[in-house]
Amino acid sequence: MTTMIARLCAGLALLALATSASAECAWVLWERNAYQPNKAKAIETRWSAGSAFESKADCQTRMKEVLQTLFTLPKEDMKKVHLGDSVAWFGDDGYYQKWEFSCWPSNIDPRQVTGR
Repeated sequence: MTTMIARLCAGLALLALATSASAECAWVLWERNAYQPNKAKAIETRWSAGSAFESKADCQTRMKEVLQTLFTLPKEDMKKVHLGDSVAWFGDDGYYQKWEFSCWPSNIDPRQVTGR
């Protein structure tokens, strides 16, 4: 059940980000999602590109809205932490999920950036 809820929340986050990324846009909102269903499993991490924006300020505004949405989703059995550009959920059963967002110029793929 927790896995299904986590995937639903991740899907909602992606849906909130999803608009067509056009080549004319200068900034892209990227999501880095780390997920661990329980302590016995390894943490899985994936990146996904979301919405594209004409300015960095517009991208950062949207990022703050998405973070606030994730932090305020009704999930009483989870401890939630909002720190900077990320939100993490922790469950008593070892469940862990973290959403980290960042705005990057459209010509840069943060998965390829070293020293991050």
